Amino acid sequence: MASVFLVCPECNKKGFIDLPVDEKNKNERGILAIDLEANLLCPHSIIVYLDNNLKVRECVIPDFKVELPELALKGKSEIKYLPDKDVFDVDLIKLNFTFMDLVYILKSILFKEKIALIFDKDFLYKHVYNFFKDITRDSFEIDLNIIHKEEYKNNKSEFKNCVVLEDNNVLRDDNKILDPKKLKVEKQIIKNFLATSDVEYSYIMLKNEINKAYELCKTIADTAIQFSKAKELNQQIITEILTEKYRVNVPKAYLTFLCEIAKTYFEVEDERIFYPSNAFKSFWSS
Repeated sequence: MASVFLVCPECNKKGFIDLPVDEKNKNERGILAIDLEANLLCPHSIIVYLDNNLKVRECVIPDFKVELPELALKGKSEIKYLPDKDVFDVDLIKLNFTFMDLVYILKSILFKEKIALIFDKDFLYKHVYNFFKDITRDSFEIDLNIIHKEEYKNNKSEFKNCVVLEDNNVLRDDNKILDPKKLKVEKQIIKNFLATSDVEYSYIMLKNEINKAYELCKTIADTAIQFSKAKELNQQIITEILTEKYRVNVPKAYLTFLCEIAKTYFEVEDERIFYPSNAFKSFWSS
């Protein structure tokens, strides 16, 4: 057991809590995620992230619980290995980025936003750049600039078309895509990544989740292009197409997530395709 001092991010109640941590956990994991039940510190459930020195890195309110569909991708899209640590070290990524950092970066990638990441740890540049390039290889394109704080301060106009992130904060989000209340699927994906103690498996799982989203979104976009005013593209049709092609059950929340990406990333903007009926328009905005 380890006694740690926590502050609830929702109600700010503070106190020491005994967490189920032993030396084995401490030595084997770069980041340890512990789900704290409601009424132990306060009325809220909390996810506590500890580093390998048992210091609290972050507390997160689990305002999300989304079922991610299981889908076995075939061929090169299904990743089964972890690159050498000389390329990037997953533990270093987990230790140097918070939960919401990773959520914001993932969302920006999925929505084809240019990203300016203010990050002053020069020795980690290679790891950070290679990690995000690798998890999106063969799927989403990524436009990532890693810059110093002074560079951004002195040249803000150069980053006016970027999502700008620094230390868990969103400094610029002109298209307003980073509303924490609307990132439930992204949060679930990153929670699973951080909570998985096996470094190799956590990387494989994250990359395959990104590949899965890409494959499904591209299918939705390709299907939408084939539809005309005479045909209604609705939730049921999309679900049936995905089920038939991939043998996968897609929950509604995840389907909405896919449709938003298909519309934004694949730039299928024609309303007659995405909003052929009031029923589907209602579904899309739900």
